[in-house]
Amino acid sequence: MDDLLAPDFVGRGFGPENLDRDGYEEFVIEHREIFPDLEFVLDDVICADDRMANRWTRVGTHQKLITGIEPTGNGIPVSGMAIHRLTDGLIAEA
Repeated sequence: MDDLLAPDFVGRGFGPENLDRDGYEEFVIEHREIFPDLEFVLDDVICADDRMANRWTRVGTHQKLITGIEPTGNGIPVSGMAIHRLTDGLIAEA
């Protein structure tokens, strides 16, 4: 995470509370455990000034309990968008 996130990183939209760097790292680790073969495809990337927007598709096999849902063993595709604010080449806000 040191190579990607600014020291004062803020993650928004990952749950009811904003995440700091440690919280975001826990979020990523948890999702990698739930979907161990998780793969992302960047469908579009647009950059302007200090912002980067991307549209992505991810798919992973559901292997562990998530929000009360037992593992299905199914591949679960999800599409989404993200906007990142960059500072000194690091993600300061997501």
